[in-house]
Amino acid sequence: MYITLYASFLILFFIFFKNKKIKLPENSHKKDPTIDFVKVLATIFVVTVHQFGDIGYYDQNLNRFTMILSSVFFEIVLTGVPIFLIISGFLLYKKEATKQYYFNIFYFLIPASIGIFVANIFWAVHEQSLLVFLKPLPYYVPLYTVLYLIAPFINLILKKVSKKGILCLLCLLILVIISPDLLLLNWDYSLLYIHRKIARLTYPIMYYTLGALIHKFDFKVGTKKLILIALITISVTVYEKFILLFNQNPSYIFGYYNGLPTMLLAVVVFLLSRNINFKSSMQREFFLKFSKLSLYFYLLSNVSGRLINEFIVSHMSYNLNFFEMPLWVVLIIASSYPVIIICYSLSGSVTTYLKEKTSQKNNI
Repeated sequence: MYITLYASFLILFFIFFKNKKIKLPENSHKKDPTIDFVKVLATIFVVTVHQFGDIGYYDQNLNRFTMILSSVFFEIVLTGVPIFLIISGFLLYKKEATKQYYFNIFYFLIPASIGIFVANIFWAVHEQSLLVFLKPLPYYVPLYTVLYLIAPFINLILKKVSKKGILCLLCLLILVIISPDLLLLNWDYSLLYIHRKIARLTYPIMYYTLGALIHKFDFKVGTKKLILIALITISVTVYEKFILLFNQNPSYIFGYYNGLPTMLLAVVVFLLSRNINFKSSMQREFFLKFSKLSLYFYLLSNVSGRLINEFIVSHMSYNLNFFEMPLWVVLIIASSYPVIIICYSLSGSVTTYLKEKTSQKNNI
């Protein structure tokens, strides 16, 4: 069944590397409403994917129709984190290692750290456990931070290496990441565990590289082709998932960011979003305002989401239904907004102080 996925994957690569007319346009990606839109979309996907545990999806407690429908939906929203990484590569491709660039890291790292720190205090008091307070930052915060730090060096490599060299590098990254799929998932659990640990280190670089290359070559694919690839990928993945479930092999039932299907869908969703033409100024303004906070929603939505799930789902014994998830996502995004504003306001004085200290050192 994965032959169809490989075919879709090869089609995208063939279109990309055989297009000799590709040129890098100057300043064509500034104030791009399609990028604002895909940021909003990725935010909604990230918030949504966190809710699947509350509807009984991972325990297979749903009826057959709902399970199939939720599996299709799950495969789509699982692309949220990869899309954020692709966006990062797309937007940071021209960035260089400067003091200002590295200082900008505080604008998202400090608000995220404040929000998670306060949340850990709350949960430590609530659960009466010091270990909860001492928990490290969620993996996606250091993941994005490290990626931001090394991004200028990835950009330097992509600018210096030839087109064939880029192809070899990208293929190597992809092969390392999707190797269980290439072996038709016949891996021992211990080997799969080791692979996923390695893949967690490499998949952010792969997605960043994909985004940077899309920017560099202004890579575009027709909407009909992208929809066809998406339909094939989702159909094969959901079918394969239920075959594995039938064979009682739960190790591979659940999606993961470094799988071939997720990689294909993330690229397809990003490219599809780039094909949309936003003519309404109201739409442009809405996506622009929302997208400015998209990274903070990505880093902090889990804080407010956990609070809502704990005090509404658990304490009120409320069973979340799959068809109620859209309303739940809106509630979490709405509740995340004041959390983000408070954390950003608290971090303002810290970043101002650091900026003043940095400027004083430069003047000495």
